[in-house]
Amino acid sequence: MLITEKELNKKVKKALEENRAQGRIGSAQEAKVLLSIEDKDAKAAYDKLSDYNKYMLFIVSAAEYVEENDFNKYEICKVKVVKDEGVKCERCWNRVPASLVVDCLCPRCKKIMDDFIETFRQCVEHIKIQNPHQVSIPDTGIKNLLLLWRLLSISAFPIFAA
Repeated sequence: MLITEKELNKKVKKALEENRAQGRIGSAQEAKVLLSIEDKDAKAAYDKLSDYNKYMLFIVSAAEYVEENDFNKYEICKVKVVKDEGVKCERCWNRVPASLVVDCLCPRCKKIMDDFIETFRQCVEHIKIQNPHQVSIPDTGIKNLLLLWRLLSISAFPIFAA
């Protein structure tokens, strides 16, 4: 039987729900999933995933393959769920080590926001060139830019719509 990522996901979700019911974690994003996969098709499906997709598949803060035998058995894999003690990213809510957090953001979200800010600045410059007397937007940091992003996403600027 060919095991897909979907089947693997079902087993991990079951482990997450059991841990949530026991009070070990609140949300799945508070969890780090440790997997030991004995089924070769399931292991092949897992190995095909990028590091990012490994934890996004389960919607947890981290997922890691380990060779262990004392985990709970879920047919095609063994799973251990531990609470991730990292700092919560304010954008994606994943937990990362405190040393990686910048401006309350994980490295992935920081890059996304930096790219957004650069695009935003280019758009503002373009608007200023076309309407030099009508645009006055102070550059007072990421919080104001996030607020502007939220405002623009509901206004007449479709380029920023979410």
